[in-house]
This record gives sequence, structure tokens and C-alpha cells, in this order.
Amino acid sequence: MGFTLIFVAYNQFEPEQLEEIKNYFYQADYRYIVLSVLIAAVSYYSRAHRWLFSLEHMGHKVPFINSFVAVNTGYLLNLTIPRSGEVTRAGILTKTDNIPFQKGFGSIIAERIIDFLILLFITAIVIIFKIDDFISLSNFETSSITNAVIVGFVGLIFVAVTLFFLRKKGGKLISFFKSKTSGIAEGIQSMYKLQRKKEFIFHTLLIWISYVLMFYVTIFAFSETSTLTFDQTLTAFVTGSFAVVFTNGGFGAYPFLIAKVFLMYQIPETIGTAFGWIVWASQIILILILGGFSLLMLPYLKKQ
Repeated sequence: MGFTLIFVAYNQFEPEQLEEIKNYFYQADYRYIVLSVLIAAVSYYSRAHRWLFSLEHMGHKVPFINSFVAVNTGYLLNLTIPRSGEVTRAGILTKTDNIPFQKGFGSIIAERIIDFLILLFITAIVIIFKIDDFISLSNFETSSITNAVIVGFVGLIFVAVTLFFLRKKGGKLISFFKSKTSGIAEGIQSMYKLQRKKEFIFHTLLIWISYVLMFYVTIFAFSETSTLTFDQTLTAFVTGSFAVVFTNGGFGAYPFLIAKVFLMYQIPETIGTAFGWIVWASQIILILILGGFSLLMLPYLKKQ
């Protein structure tokens, strides 16, 4: 999908426009990009720290460095196979701290559910106040709505067939499924019975404040985008977030959609495209640095 969007996006540009995009890369004020990366690093720290609370509730004391390495490695693996990072995170702590995989994976699922609900909450606020902008954005390609409906319909059929199959197979298959997912259920439930809820909430808020701020400060990297208001920036942030959630790290989709949002605010698509690529690339570089460091640390953690 990412390569398709890249082809569609750049096929619409004339050679002069492509040269203009290239020049914007040189003109950007990278001080704000560095600041954005540093803010993003805070969210990585906070995510690793937050995970410790749910693991502690299930009776597992984990050193912060182990959690930090697992989180960074997970982000790195997500760039290859979508959502493989969550499996990797749980697997690492199984090796380093003997945490049952199902419990670790269940706690990660619970975190993802909470984060997705927060994203939906922010999205709802933006839609309420910027509904006209979202309608304009959805109109640029109505076929995407049709495709989403088709995918959703096929998904419902798949779920219905699966449930029918499980019912016909009887109790043995269901019992087997329950035995394998009991740990996952415990990991998910641990989120509702945390002893350190205040700390968990604090780090959750810190993660999302960092997400918003790391995007907001980057608008000052270009004089053309520095005029954007906070609510306009938040609209672009929400759009870009969904691009990352539903694609392979937002490759191709992120700069494409950011450019479309900025276009609504009279910012040329060439600037929006350059902006999207710079923001996306800077975050990928951070993932590669922290992920690479974490891969080097893994053998030492396992030895300990």
C-alpha cells in the first residue's frame, strides 16, 4: 500500500514540483526536528515505564532497562511486519525475566486498547470542532470509503463463519482456546486492578502529550507551516496517527495524508509532502537508533 501511495502522490507532480520538494528538505529548520525527536524519546521512556506497573501487578518485578529494550525492539520489528512488535515485546521478557508470554502479551493488548481509545477521544474532539475539514478530506477520494465498507463487510462474514465453526466443533476446541488465552485475559484484566493507577495515568497522559507536542513543534520547521493554528495542527496529527496505525508504520501513507490536510489550509502540496516525509523520516531514524541499541543490549540482558 505504501509504495502505491508513493507512486500516486509523486506521479501527480511535475518535474519542477519534485525539485521544489527537494529544495524544501534543504530549507527546513532542523532544530525543530531535533526537538521533536527528543520529545518523542520521552514518550518511549514513558511507555517502557508504564508497562512496569501492569507487570508488577501480576507479580513480576522487571528492571526498567529490560522493559525499555523490549519496547524499542518492538517498535523496530513493527517496521517490518505490522504488529509483530507486540509479540516481540512479550517474547523478550519471557526470555529475560521468565514472564509467561500470554500475560505479557495480554498487558500489551490492554495498553493498545487504552491508547486507541485515547486516539478516538482526540479524534472525536477534532471532528466536533473541525467537521467541515474532515468532510473535505474524505471527499478527495470517495473510493477509499467504498473500500473500507467492503473490507468491513468481509471481516464480519469471516467472524460469523469462525463463530459458527467453533460452535460446531464442540467443547474441546473451545477448552483448548481458553487454556491458551487465559494468561492473555489476566494481562488485560490487570489494567483495571492496578495498585499504582495514578502513575499509570500520569505516564499515559505524558505519552500522548509527547505525541501531540512532537508533531506540533515541527510546524515551525517551515515558515509556510508555522502559521497553522493548534486545532489545524491537531487535525493533521489525528490523520497522520491513523495512517501509522493502519499501515506499515505509515510508510507512504503518512506524508501523502499530511499533504492533503495541509492543502485544505492553503499550504501547497509540495510543502506538505516535504513536511510529511521529514517528520516521518525523523521518527523512523529515532526508532532505528533506539532499536539498534536495544538489539545490541539483548544478549547482555539474557545473560543477566
